[in-house]
Amino acid sequence: MTSVDLVQKLRLLFGKFTPSQARDLVNNMVDEQINQHKLQHLSKWIGNNNISSKKLDETINQLNETKKELLGAIDQAQAEGMNVRLDGSVDITFTK
Repeated sequence: MTSVDLVQKLRLLFGKFTPSQARDLVNNMVDEQINQHKLQHLSKWIGNNNISSKKLDETINQLNETKKELLGAIDQAQAEGMNVRLDGSVDITFTK
C-alpha cells in the first residue's frame, strides 16, 4: 500500500438542517479544527520555544475565511427562507 491509497471514506455529516442548525454545525466543526491546530502547535512550542507560528497563523486564517464563506451561504439561505443540506466526508489514508 502506498501513502496515497484511500483506506476508507466515511460520511461524517449528511442531512437537511435549518440555517440555525447549519450555522452551529459549521461553527463547531471549524472551531474544533482551529483548536486542534493550536494544540499541535503548543505541543511543538513546548519542545522548541523558538518555533514560528507563521504556518499556524496561515492555517487559522484560511479556516476562518472558509467559515466566513460557509456562514455567508447559510445566511443567504436563511434570507430566502430555505433550509441547508450539508454533506461532508472524511477520507482516511496512511502516510509515513
